[in-house]
Amino acid sequence: MMRLLIEERVEMRFNMLAIGAALLVALADYLLLPSVLTGLRSNPQIQSYRADPDLTFQVVSQCKQSVINADACYQAYSAAVQLSNLKSCSSEAIAMKRRFKLLVERNTLEAIESGLIKECAPTEN
Repeated sequence: MMRLLIEERVEMRFNMLAIGAALLVALADYLLLPSVLTGLRSNPQIQSYRADPDLTFQVVSQCKQSVINADACYQAYSAAVQLSNLKSCSSEAIAMKRRFKLLVERNTLEAIESGLIKECAPTEN
């Protein structure tokens, strides 16, 4: 009987600890994650790579073969992903999206073309 009471107390303490830990993680996620994501989006090196797509393409291509500077590879790859997901559907933007999707995605040209057609197709209201 006494052992059963002790086991129930231990289980109750564990449940309270688990709930407390989950709440702490949720609070940290709510408070810290937005600032981390903002920092990633406003990284000046990533922005400079976005401003120079040819350099970005060159760095990512080189990094796919051999990583010399992991930070530069990460930043160039992040910029390449952003360039592959541009919202614009102008002819220049489509060409850039195609170029970078081929670089960063493991997809066939046909699948990428199909995705671009769906993404940039005029919508009917």
